[in-house]
Amino acid sequence: MQTKAKKFEQPQNIQKTVDLVVRSKRPAAMSLDLWQGDNVIMSNALVTSIHRLDMNGKRVVGLALSKIEQQKSAYLNETGEWCVELSSANFAETFQLEGSDVYLSMQRGVNELMHAHATMTTLDKETKRQKVVKMNWTSWSAYVEGQGKIKLAFSQHLTPHITRFVQESGGGYSLYKITQAGRLRSVYAWRLLEMFSSFRDTGWMSIDIDELHERLETAPSMRTNFGQFKLYCLNVVVQELREKCHLDVKFEATKEGRRYTKIKFSFRDDPEFVASIKMVENLPTEKTKTVAGDTSNDANTQSIWHASNLKNNQTSQKLEENENSNDPADSFFDDIPVD
Repeated sequence: MQTKAKKFEQPQNIQKTVDLVVRSKRPAAMSLDLWQGDNVIMSNALVTSIHRLDMNGKRVVGLALSKIEQQKSAYLNETGEWCVELSSANFAETFQLEGSDVYLSMQRGVNELMHAHATMTTLDKETKRQKVVKMNWTSWSAYVEGQGKIKLAFSQHLTPHITRFVQESGGGYSLYKITQAGRLRSVYAWRLLEMFSSFRDTGWMSIDIDELHERLETAPSMRTNFGQFKLYCLNVVVQELREKCHLDVKFEATKEGRRYTKIKFSFRDDPEFVASIKMVENLPTEKTKTVAGDTSNDANTQSIWHASNLKNNQTSQKLEENENSNDPADSFFDDIPVD
């Protein structure tokens, strides 16, 4: 029997929340309107977690996450797992790869997911103390030889952290365009872009250097030598974000005694890039198919989706009942085209 995709019902209180929240007139430091394509959505708890992914695994996870919001080649199965299928054509276009590099990156990405997990620190509801949680990225994943396809199912424990309207993750969520991240060639740069997306409204982020090392998963030598960290990581990453993501990024480190302990990043869309987009297009922002009532791509209402305001945007998720089906690995997307 074919697996029937579950779909979200429209949350009833979204527009009411939009009307109640005062809309900021100040544009976001990082605008989603400058980039086309689908959104990658992650809870802020997942953004700040340790990902344990190299570049190939990051590409597979990022592209798969971008399919969920619009349910493009993606569905929620009866056990609460988001199942996604990726094509080599889409993979090549998104990450600007050619020839055998496409299939090699896809294969290596699937292999990474076999051993990768996200580690996050959350608050235990019973004890009110912090707990460290490790979750596998996928419950299963496969690369289909000869077809250039990846099929995977995200772990059901990740479901509250990779959808916009699920409440359980708490603490808000972040989003960015997969087309923007797809230009990057460094995991460090990609991870920093994700962190910036949590502060896209304000345009600055302050973080302890030790915590930044943990999130970026830097080499031990960089953790004991700030000069090396700055030269071989920070300077390189900032340059890549400027060239590939058109972000104007600056950073400043501060000391406590003789040791650098904090770093503050300031960032915004490159004004020249913004001006060039407006000159070329001179048209309204591309209208993409969105969940009814969603205004997150509207520059005037974007701030209501920021983590600090998410408490005002508590929504409920209702899922349609699903018919009994075979193992998703057997009947995976038999009747759903891959974009």
